[in-house]
Amino acid sequence: MLLAFGIASLVSILVTGVLIDRHLRGLMIAANVCFGAAALALGLLASVPPLVFVAAAVWGLGFGGAATLLQTASAEAVGAAGDVAQSLIVTSWNVAIAAGAVMGGVLISAGTAALPWWSLALALIALSITLTASTNVHRRDVTPQMQAWIDEQISHFSPEDMEPAVRLMREFALKRHGGPSE
Repeated sequence: MLLAFGIASLVSILVTGVLIDRHLRGLMIAANVCFGAAALALGLLASVPPLVFVAAAVWGLGFGGAATLLQTASAEAVGAAGDVAQSLIVTSWNVAIAAGAVMGGVLISAGTAALPWWSLALALIALSITLTASTNVHRRDVTPQMQAWIDEQISHFSPEDMEPAVRLMREFALKRHGGPSE
């Protein structure tokens, strides 16, 4: 079963690499559909071993390119703040792994029958978010309300508090753009 999952994941990585630049949204939807279909199959057909292998392969197809899809989507959505988005993706993955381990442990302690149904519910939530997410993200537009909020947050800090952050931003700008940043 792990071999079927692994091979399908490798195929998914290859397909994602080839298609991601032109079909990011479609690949995100397909990955969610694969997760949901696999969970549904495991919930309904767990007693049929060949179909469990098929479900594992479908799960692998959805999972293989997921990290690349999420990183690309977040980077495209935030433009110049891509570094921050990538750190949030890593943090989200770690939190999700920990939460999944806890939730899986709780569900399995009550028996394995509920696990695919909870997985299906989570896949449907992810699919609904993906389907309703805006495709017209204005990456660098900051509304007046957003700017007011940013200004308010900054006003809570003294210049001395800001100096380490300003120094880091200057160093980053010099590395990234190769010129003076002042």
